[in-house]
Amino acid sequence: MADKKIRTNISDIKTKGGSIPESIKPKPPEEAYHALIELAHDMGQAVVMLRDIDSREGVHVFVSNIWSDITGYSRKELLGISFFDLVLPKYKETSLSRHRQKMSGTPVPGKFTLAIRKKDGQEAVIEISSAVSTPDGLPTNIVFIRDVTSIIESEAKAKEYEQQFKTIVKLANDTGEAIVILQDKDGVESKYVFVNEIWPEITGYSQEELLNMSAFDLISPSHSEAARNRLQDVFAGNTFANSFEGAIISKHGNEVPVEHTIAPIQYYGKASAIVLLRDVSKEKKAEQMLVAERNKYQHLFQFSPVGLLEVDWSDKKAFLLKLKAEGVKDIIAFLKDDPRLCATFYSLAKEIRANKALLDIYDTSSFKEYQVFTKRTFFSIPKKLDMEWKDRLGWEAPLEAMVSICEGEKSYQTFQARIITNKGRWKHVYEQFLIAPGCEHDLSSVYFSVIDVTDRVKAECELKEYKEQLEDLVIQRSRKLEQSLARETRLRENLNLKLKQQIGLIHGLIHNLKTPLSSLLSVSEVMLDTVNDDKVKKMALNINHGANLLSININELVSVVQGETGLLQLEISEIDIVEILEELLNLFRYEALRKKQVISLEFKDNLPVIWADRERLKQVVINLLENSMRYTPSGGTITVRVREEGPNVIVSVLDNGHGIAIKDLPYLFEPYYTMSKSSKHCRGLGLGLPLAKKLIELHGGSIWVHNLKKGGTEVIFSIPIKRMVLDS
Repeated sequence: MADKKIRTNISDIKTKGGSIPESIKPKPPEEAYHALIELAHDMGQAVVMLRDIDSREGVHVFVSNIWSDITGYSRKELLGISFFDLVLPKYKETSLSRHRQKMSGTPVPGKFTLAIRKKDGQEAVIEISSAVSTPDGLPTNIVFIRDVTSIIESEAKAKEYEQQFKTIVKLANDTGEAIVILQDKDGVESKYVFVNEIWPEITGYSQEELLNMSAFDLISPSHSEAARNRLQDVFAGNTFANSFEGAIISKHGNEVPVEHTIAPIQYYGKASAIVLLRDVSKEKKAEQMLVAERNKYQHLFQFSPVGLLEVDWSDKKAFLLKLKAEGVKDIIAFLKDDPRLCATFYSLAKEIRANKALLDIYDTSSFKEYQVFTKRTFFSIPKKLDMEWKDRLGWEAPLEAMVSICEGEKSYQTFQARIITNKGRWKHVYEQFLIAPGCEHDLSSVYFSVIDVTDRVKAECELKEYKEQLEDLVIQRSRKLEQSLARETRLRENLNLKLKQQIGLIHGLIHNLKTPLSSLLSVSEVMLDTVNDDKVKKMALNINHGANLLSININELVSVVQGETGLLQLEISEIDIVEILEELLNLFRYEALRKKQVISLEFKDNLPVIWADRERLKQVVINLLENSMRYTPSGGTITVRVREEGPNVIVSVLDNGHGIAIKDLPYLFEPYYTMSKSSKHCRGLGLGLPLAKKLIELHGGSIWVHNLKKGGTEVIFSIPIKRMVLDS
């Protein structure tokens, strides 16, 4: 395309006579190629000509001297070998593809960067551009090559320096240190040319504001002269090994103390100063707080309610190390065996100071008086070492504590000791040793705390005596309790025996009642089926009805007795409460029709199944339905409702009968209670509702009853949805 364009442009230039001037006529191809090669050489580029010969692609048919210099091969070595033999494998496919497109006449725009392997084995990065021509009538790929290895390396090095600078800036940001770079620029002395994100936080100025300011716009006047001298030295190339303290004035007008280090650098080719700054306001504040804490500590030490003594045990530790060097292994046993040496060990303590509480414990009025007392009492070595001196020392517990501290323990657990005071009084105290921080090596500062527990010890002795008396009293009472328990055990055994006898008696009574009752029921049923005489049939019907009622009463009596004696058991399974209620209502529909009563069931869909005893639950519902039908007049209604409420299923039986007398309501669930005798419907033993209550409670539910405002009664019971059976 380029050749065509050149030819077109040249063809457009004509003289008046219609001919092309000699000065711009195309030169012969060979001369043109030589001109291109010389131009490329002047530009530092190599030129190669590549042809596809037989099955080999990109064979060198011409190479310039620069290509020979780049590759390290001679021109003779390069001629005849393929250009792609030099290309690294990862670039070979792409570069071959571009060559094939070029040779086929397909345009391939742009330059292409790849790497080759030189003769010495090193890699070189080159940038190529090419065009296809036909010298001698053969397609030739003319390739211009530029060695960009040094450029790539320089760019990589620049990126590395840039990354290092970014890392330093990030590190400074993370550690809360500011980095700024200063230059004398645009007529401004020590102008900010770079600031990291921390410096705006310290100064209160934005980065844009700072980059238009001089460092001296912020430096406190009291520090400006020293700062100017230092900056001049740095711009001259001098360095400083130490950091400096100074101060700046923030945007808000506050003086901010800063610590900084400064060094010379070249920034964009110009002498600059890089400064690392740290806001030391917190450190200054901490120093002030340290002074305050020291004063507070002094006050706390002097006025602490605990006795405190600071001592120097460096001589004591040296003494111990000397004994160990002499081969003594068990220091404590060694000192106990040699009282005079033990007294020497005690005396190797320099008292530094004591607080008021300690002076009071030892009955001394001043630290000097305390020192005189302790030297006379504890640290002087008596001529005769008797037990009285050992008692005054405290003796074994303090010795073990001192040795442990000297052997490397930082503190020793509190121990109890008995001491004598300046007034000759004996006291009980708790003592503890603690090494001051930083003094673990030489024990130059050890704290000795003392708490007077004399009153506590006396109280403990009195408490011990009282405890012994109490233990004697407990032993006596325990014996009486054991006797009472033995009597109770005998009574319980007798009660269980009588209960078993009563249960046997009831079972025998029920058996004796059931046996003739079964015959009576059978005979009455046969008579009802076979007798035609109306009078006799009516008598048989009355006998059958009475026998059934008696059988129901006996069954209720059996269940109540089982409940009272703990023999009532449930057979639990998953049941559908709606299914049971529908079954029972179908049984009662004929009786309701006979009495001209309406009986119905109301429930919502998707009620959960419950865990219950199917037969016992039916027994409860039958009892409630019978009561409702008994006390509901002809033409009345009886409604059974079921709903889910929280963790329970609620069943209620409602009627519009006469209701229950107020005086009867509190006693409905008491065994053998029957309602007011004036009621013509009252019959039975009064066991139906008590039995229902017992069965519901065994399921983990509740049952209750109340009168309705419009007349009638509602009996309600709940059954837990989850399995919950209580011990009868």
